[in-house]
Amino acid sequence: MKRLLTSLVAAVTFAMVSHAGEVTFDFVNESYGLTRYSSDAGSYISSGTVCALDGVEIYFSKVIGKTGFKLWTDGLRFYRNSSARIYVSAPGAILERVAIEGDTGADFSLDPVSVSSGSMLSNVWTAASTSAADGVEEICLSYEGEGTYAVHTITVSFVREGEGEGEGEAALPEIDADEQLPEYFTLQGIKVDSHNLSPGLYLRRVGRKVTKIAVR
Repeated sequence: MKRLLTSLVAAVTFAMVSHAGEVTFDFVNESYGLTRYSSDAGSYISSGTVCALDGVEIYFSKVIGKTGFKLWTDGLRFYRNSSARIYVSAPGAILERVAIEGDTGADFSLDPVSVSSGSMLSNVWTAASTSAADGVEEICLSYEGEGTYAVHTITVSFVREGEGEGEGEAALPEIDADEQLPEYFTLQGIKVDSHNLSPGLYLRRVGRKVTKIAVR
């Protein structure tokens, strides 16, 4: 049965305002907790590794291939014959733009596990919306390069809702529960039965919101 949450409008003593932010991961000059290959020849990046900077996270997931990726002197290298993904998120904020700069040939696409929102052109993903109702907090990008190439920087722009001064009105949006049933995927983007999850990490998608969960 559909449950419809009726909009509630009330006068409040504050108004919600948007705060824009931008973070750039510079993999040529910074390590973000990773070990650079020049210091350790065996320092491949493991699936499940997370780099964080000022509230933005990059989660690494290797699907196939022995190497996947590692931090080299020229940046974050993605290797041929590997299927590698990065999940870019700004927890508690709405992603606005993700731009990847690197060697010519280091190509990325929006992975199907991501919410179908926004567009990807020349390694730049742009959100279709940054509203709290329609925006997304996380996207997944897949490496499409046919050779071994380095990513130099990943710049993430986001919008965070905060409290501002002044008077305004707040409304609870209408929610159709039947259209907000959760879907579950492996980190490799394979949809799984929510009633038969083995222990491990999964992606949980409800509407346009994607979060990582751990099943024990």
